[in-house]
Amino acid sequence: MSETDIINYSRVNKALEENNRQFKQWHLNVIMCEIEIKTNTKQIKQQIILVKDKVNKLKLQRKSAIENVKISNNKLDELLAEKEELHIELKKISHYGKVVCEYCVRYYS
Repeated sequence: MSETDIINYSRVNKALEENNRQFKQWHLNVIMCEIEIKTNTKQIKQQIILVKDKVNKLKLQRKSAIENVKISNNKLDELLAEKEELHIELKKISHYGKVVCEYCVRYYS
């Protein structure tokens, strides 16, 4: 081997070592990115589960609130009907055209 060949061999060998070092570094970066992707994927799945649970909980709360409103409206209707009946009865028992209940005076006049 000539001196030029030795110099070229040494230069190529150094370049190959540098290439191998960079390859190892980039390979390590790829491995770290893959781990990060897996971690992020797990976290996304966990967050999706939490969001679905929260949505289901809110749906149940909304359904319960709707049922409570229906019950309350029905009770209000019953109480209003009872109030109307009581005021009609009070109006019937008024003396000489004067209503006994002050509310009836305002309500029926």
